[in-house]
Amino acid sequence: MPFKMRTLLISLSIWVSLTGCEQILTYPKSDSKPQTCFETMWQTLHDRYSYFNLKGIDWDSVKTLYQPRIKNDMSDRELFTVLKEMLFVLRDGHVNLESPFDLARNWNWYLDRPENFNYPILERYYLKEDYEITGPFVNRWFGNIGYIYYGSFSSGFRENELDALLQKYKDARGLIIDIRNNGGGSLDNARALLKRFIDQKRPVLEWEYKNGKGIEDFYPSQIEYGEPGGEIRFTGKILLLTNRSSYSAATFFTAMMKSIPEVLSIGDTTGGGGGLPWLAELPNGWQYRFSSTRSKMPRGQDLEPGIPADSVIVQTPEDLAGNKDPILEAAIKMLN
Repeated sequence: MPFKMRTLLISLSIWVSLTGCEQILTYPKSDSKPQTCFETMWQTLHDRYSYFNLKGIDWDSVKTLYQPRIKNDMSDRELFTVLKEMLFVLRDGHVNLESPFDLARNWNWYLDRPENFNYPILERYYLKEDYEITGPFVNRWFGNIGYIYYGSFSSGFRENELDALLQKYKDARGLIIDIRNNGGGSLDNARALLKRFIDQKRPVLEWEYKNGKGIEDFYPSQIEYGEPGGEIRFTGKILLLTNRSSYSAATFFTAMMKSIPEVLSIGDTTGGGGGLPWLAELPNGWQYRFSSTRSKMPRGQDLEPGIPADSVIVQTPEDLAGNKDPILEAAIKMLN
């Protein structure tokens, strides 16, 4: 492999391991007129956004649609509205635009799907007073089944906390790991947790990185492997509870865990978010973010649309009125 190529791949590997997975692209601020800001954003996304083909988006047509609305005498709020609407064409939860007066985010990846999770119901009618909090993990026994709720991959943990958690459930008939409404966070936390459940070295993800300005200019995919680690591990039956709000790092964790034969997911498709976010800055100082990589499961399924559940269960309005969590109850029944 040529030295420059090898160096680049090493740099990309280091970048993937970073918790933020972001980098700021900046441009000279000598010309911050609305037309310049529009051109800067459109061109940067043209060169670096990773999911045009997957989503069937013709970015040139998007420019044709939105550019006539840009006037150099328009107000900042008018410019913000046009740029926001153009970004939302991407239908991507990792896309946002931040100005001093507003933060625009695209929430459409979950707003049209059942919530399938109500923490007050979980807390009042299932956890009750029988739970412990180990690091960021809320956990308890349901008979001979261990239950672990992890609310955010932004919440770090120590190895001794994982040791204590898994020592507690080492003889469990099975584990329920609940990542519903987990909006993501650090991939390093997802990888560290995976090590405690994976039974052997397995391919868990495929990564693709841009290598040019063309829409399909990507390096050949790189395989990421997961392998066991830590003092105490659990390799029995695991049910992973997911919903459409299990986003970004939670989707990555779901994909990696599903490489393990003993793992099934129930609930709903995850929220997706399979591209690592890249942060850029407009000439007027506003910042925006977008997906800049592609990731897949080893058998080729892209993470961006979300990972379908092996068993689809919906929490209905009747369940909510009756203070029921049918997804959790189904998991307990399945493991019994």
